[in-house]
Amino acid sequence: MISADDATRTAWAASLRASPVLRHLAEHRLRRLIDEGEIRHFTAGAELIHADTLTSAVFLVVGGACDVQHPDGTVRLDAPALIGE
Repeated sequence: MISADDATRTAWAASLRASPVLRHLAEHRLRRLIDEGEIRHFTAGAELIHADTLTSAVFLVVGGACDVQHPDGTVRLDAPALIGE
């Protein structure tokens, strides 16, 4: 279980709810995703997911920002952001 205060967990749930993939989930299911998730820290410039790689992972960026590279350019996503969907 992730150790975070209720205000933080509420903010993370709101971030998940903004995703087109997850917006239909009930509040208790969003909280379960948070509870069963894993907090990971990455150094600047670390690659989370490589383009065209099949994965079942998604990342909820809760601090900082990440760059998503597309063939037509790079988009910076500031936290909170859901990537890998």
